[in-house]
Order: sequence, then C-alpha cells, then structure tokens
Amino acid sequence: NSNSGSFCPLNLRETVINLIKDHSNRHMLLPKLDGTFTTNADEIWKECVGEMIQFCKNNDLLRLWIYFWKEWYSKGKWILWARAANKNVSHIKTTMVVESHWRHIKHDHLYKFHKPRVDHLCFILVKKVINQQLYRIQLLQQGRYSVPW
Repeated sequence: NSNSGSFCPLNLRETVINLIKDHSNRHMLLPKLDGTFTTNADEIWKECVGEMIQFCKNNDLLRLWIYFWKEWYSKGKWILWARAANKNVSHIKTTMVVESHWRHIKHDHLYKFHKPRVDHLCFILVKKVINQQLYRIQLLQQGRYSVPW
C-alpha cells in the first residue's frame, strides 16, 4: 500500500469524504446522532482526529494520515475549516441550510399553494414536516438512514 502512487484506494475514497464532511459539520450546539452534545471545540477536535487515525490505522493508510495531519487535522489547520472551531454556528452556512429546508418544504408539502395562509402553513409544519423529521431521526438512531452530508 505504501508503494502505490495513491494515498487512498478508490474503494475507500467515498468513505473518507463522508468522514471529513461529518467532521466539518460537527459543532457544540448541534447534537450527535445519539442525541448527546460535545461541550467544547477541543473535544470535537480530539474525537475527529481519533476517528481519522483509527480509520487510517484500520485500513493501513499511513501516508493518508500523514497528509491529513499536515494539511487538515493539525490544530492550526483544523480551525480554518471546521465548523466547531468557532463557538457560534456560522450564519452563512446556517442560512443556506434553512433556505434549503424551506425549498424542500415548498416542494414536498406546499407545491399546490403559491401563497399559503399562515394557519395552513402552521398546520403543514406541525402535522407533516415535524412528523417527517421525527421519523428520520428515529431511522438515524436505528442506523437505517444516512444523512446526505
């Protein structure tokens, strides 16, 4: 593996990308999949580093870990890209998430209504959207659903 021209085998690249995406989205104000919270950025950084070390060790990817440590996971580099490096959740990315969420609500539940009344919108949110999200959370906790990021 260390003699190949690639840091990471093709069959593991998607897993690595998903792991990095997960690490970049972690934050103290956002719950983990098990519903618990990590209390500070240092703990999140240590968890992320530990997970990446373990992944690289389990798959005999020493060169990949060296690259990740130098370019991504050392403390000085991590604070440049990780959401958890800032105690506040970035409003830019949060706004994008909220806009995306509303786009899905409009597409999935309000496609017949150009300008829904407030009472109808509240009904849709309470009866449809919240139930759908609770169902997704339940599937996530059971390991039967994976988040897109």
